[in-house]
Amino acid sequence: MSARIKVAVLIAFALRFSPWPSGELFAQEKGGTMPLQISSTAFSAGQAIPKKFTCDGPDVSLQLKWDDPPANTQA
Repeated sequence: MSARIKVAVLIAFALRFSPWPSGELFAQEKGGTMPLQISSTAFSAGQAIPKKFTCDGPDVSLQLKWDDPPANTQA
């Protein structure tokens, strides 16, 4: 195995198993997870967003409802 391949494998391994916390771990360190429920009456969960609310549509904003946002959340 060439030196370049060994270095690339070593870097990939180091990055994969690095101790850097993910966003979820950071949230837990600050007092727990931060759940946020967002819903809309324009379509049901699991369905595709209707075209009129996408960048291919006529620039119509989707109405959203937020439930239990974390403290200091701003829209």
